[in-house]
Amino acid sequence: MVERRSGGNWAITDPAPFLDQMRLIKDDGDWKMGLKKAIDISVAAHLEAIKSVEPGMYEHEIQAVFEYVFRKNGSPRNGYNCIVGSGYNSTILHYNLNNKKIKDGDMVLMDCAAEYGYYSADITRTVPANGKFSTEQKEIYQIVLDAQSAAIKMVKPGIMKSELDKAINDILGKGLVKLGFIKDKEDYRMFSLHGYAHWIGLEVHDVGAYTQNGESVTLEPGMVFTVEPGLYVRTDVFEKMQERGYSKNEIAKIKSRLEKYMDIGVRIEDDIVVTESGFENLSKDVPREIAEIEKLMQSKGVGNLAISH
Repeated sequence: MVERRSGGNWAITDPAPFLDQMRLIKDDGDWKMGLKKAIDISVAAHLEAIKSVEPGMYEHEIQAVFEYVFRKNGSPRNGYNCIVGSGYNSTILHYNLNNKKIKDGDMVLMDCAAEYGYYSADITRTVPANGKFSTEQKEIYQIVLDAQSAAIKMVKPGIMKSELDKAINDILGKGLVKLGFIKDKEDYRMFSLHGYAHWIGLEVHDVGAYTQNGESVTLEPGMVFTVEPGLYVRTDVFEKMQERGYSKNEIAKIKSRLEKYMDIGVRIEDDIVVTESGFENLSKDVPREIAEIEKLMQSKGVGNLAISH
C-alpha cells in the first residue's frame, strides 16, 4: 500500500496485516468457495478411516483410505501432509512417514483433512488399533477430551482466545497430577507439546493475528479455528523432569507409574466457527466419546476390503 507523506515523500506500507484481517472473518463467499465442503469431506473420510483401522494394517493404508474419500468427493489434494501415527509414532508431532505396521494395543493418531476450492479443513482423531481402549488409553484420552470439550463450550463472541488456552492448561495439568505424572499442574507442558488452536481457511494454518495491542485476540462471529489439545507420553519426559528439578527418587517413582502409559499419544481436533450467539462445531459428526468410537470401530470400512484369490 502506498501513501503520500507531507513534503512530497511516498511511503510503502505492507498491506499484509490488513489483508490478513479481512481473511480472518469468514463470510458467505468463503463458505460457498469451499471451506464447509472441505470440512464435510474430511468428516466423511475420518468416519471411513476409523472404521478401517485394525492391527496388521500399515499406516499408509489408512492414509490411502483418507485420500480415496477425498478424491471420490471432489477434493483434488490433501490440505496438508497426512499424519497416521501408531504406537510411538502417535507421540511424534508432524510425523508423516506413515510406514509402520499397526500393532494390537497401539493408539492410532490420524491428523488428515481435505482441501476443496483452495480451502483446507484440519481434523484429528485418535483411536485404539484393536477397537477397544485399554484402561491406560482411556485415562489419557479422557483428560484430552475433557479439556477440548470445556474449551469448545466456552467459545462465543467477546471471549479472549487465551481464556480457552487457560481452561485447557488447567484441565490437562490437574489430570496429569491425578495420574501421578507430575508434581504441579504447571508442569503439564512436559506432556503437551504444541499450541491448542489456529485459524483455518485458505491455508491450514491461516493468516490472522493472535494478539491485539499485546493482548490475546477477542473472538468475533465468522472466525474459524481449531481446538486441539493433546498429551504425549514419551521417554524424553524424564530429561524434562531433570531440567525442572525433579529428584532422582521422584523420577524413579514416576517412571514406574508411566511404564504402562508409554507411547500413548492423543490429540483431538475439531473445526469451530464463532457464531452470533456462540459456536458451531463443524466437524462434530466424527465421534469423540470413547463409547461412540468403540461402537463405530465395530463396522468395516473401505480399508478392510481385500481382493479374494
